[in-house]
Amino acid sequence: MNNKDIADVLHLSRRTVEGTLRTIFNKLGVGSRTEAAIYGLRKGWLTLDELNTTASGLGRV
Repeated sequence: MNNKDIADVLHLSRRTVEGTLRTIFNKLGVGSRTEAAIYGLRKGWLTLDELNTTASGLGRV
């Protein structure tokens, strides 16, 4: 999902989503969603199956 889609689903502004993502990325020491996903995989916070299930539910994969 892009920032606008996330904002629409959560009834937030796009800028709120962008700011929240920046905060999360800074805390994780990453610069993108991809790097955050890889970080989560390495830490054992999620699995590839979970990523695939989430992505397929969003019309991706």
